[in-house]
Amino acid sequence: MAAVSPSPSLHRLILTRWRNMSARHLRNKPEDEDAAQLKFGPEFSGATQEACLMTSEVKFLLEQHDQGSSNPIYKKTLQYVNDFSRFKEYDTTSQVRLIYGGVEGLNPFEIVQLANLVPSSYEEAKALIPSLSSKNEDELEAAIRQVVQIRKYQG
Repeated sequence: MAAVSPSPSLHRLILTRWRNMSARHLRNKPEDEDAAQLKFGPEFSGATQEACLMTSEVKFLLEQHDQGSSNPIYKKTLQYVNDFSRFKEYDTTSQVRLIYGGVEGLNPFEIVQLANLVPSSYEEAKALIPSLSSKNEDELEAAIRQVVQIRKYQG
């Protein structure tokens, strides 16, 4: 069976409609999200962004509200945060948040990422979180060293 090709006029019509749709799409296209440049979508702005939680904080919240839930999603989430929490005590988590919160210019997202990833140096942090490259290296390095020591000696 031979392939049927569209007539030249139909081809032009399809191409014109496609261009018009593409142009409309580009005019209405939201700006791309890029965490490396701290560009987040509208659902992650304002109060929502300020409410970023560390994995350890989520763990403490879930443990606080645990009523012996038999919900499998709850159990899997609790297992995940237990596996990936970097800090064992709530006070330690609060202290880490205060340390990183004291670094000038850190975004709430960056604070949480630093706390979750626990880099051992500024260079490692910058490799993991590219937006940190514009921050004060000495101040951030000092904060990272403090957090590494806290984690090393946590109970």
